Amino acid sequence: MASIRKLQCFSLSRMEQLFADSLSAGSFSIQNALKASCFSLLYVLLSVEYVFVTVGIIFVLIFSGIFPPSIFIFGTDASIFWLLTLQSSVIISMTTALLLTPLHYVRGWSQWTITYLAILIVAVLSSALAEMYWHMLSDKEATSFASLFWTFFGFYGAARLFLLMVHEKAICFRTFETKWRENALEMVLPIPLRGDILSVSAKDHCVSIVTSRGTHVHRIGFSQALSRLNPQLGIKAHRSHWVASSAVRKVEVISGRNFVVLQNGMKIPISTSMVDVLSKLANRN
Repeated sequence: MASIRKLQCFSLSRMEQLFADSLSAGSFSIQNALKASCFSLLYVLLSVEYVFVTVGIIFVLIFSGIFPPSIFIFGTDASIFWLLTLQSSVIISMTTALLLTPLHYVRGWSQWTITYLAILIVAVLSSALAEMYWHMLSDKEATSFASLFWTFFGFYGAARLFLLMVHEKAICFRTFETKWRENALEMVLPIPLRGDILSVSAKDHCVSIVTSRGTHVHRIGFSQALSRLNPQLGIKAHRSHWVASSAVRKVEVISGRNFVVLQNGMKIPISTSMVDVLSKLANRN
């Protein structure tokens, strides 16, 4: 599992490097767009969500009554039909994703537009091939193209849209471009530690950045680090500490000192003037 996570992080890292190179060059080359498309696809395929979707589709196919009728019609040929159909669908979906995704980088097409187009193409081609396999394996009445189309459209469409909702932020070039141009603090974080930033604290000539996935120490001034954060997301609770508003849980007094407790259990010292403000935030959360 750890090696899969490392490979996924490597894919995202290489994709972001291609993004940065293209932004520095002023445009995306076709070669870089195809490479970014490959790394984007690999990143999604290695995700837990992809495994969840794949298992879910298989589960639904088995218990929805779709498999049994084909077995009744084809007998021992049923396994061949499903093997050919599923194999073709996977190849078509992968190829479509690799060929259409570069339009997002080169032409600026929305990921959602590309996904809707991919769903339509995959449903049409997979349905046509499934119907052909049906005729090859049986002389009985074939399932209509429309029935096959809506089956593929429903299953593949739901899976693609779900995966895009989950991974859009990571694989979207426009999101990366915005952060890159704004020089966002998130960009200094190693990919495995990227998540919601909970706190930023001064530490000698560095800052300690705590996220929902871990802690990273980066050599940068505290004031400079704060300038790279969205001011609407948090508050400077102390001259040496910044906390995310959504992470505040409660305010405590320990040995006469005021602390704010974050969602991960961390206790950050706060100035007396910020007690009321942070108490209100804690009550709101």
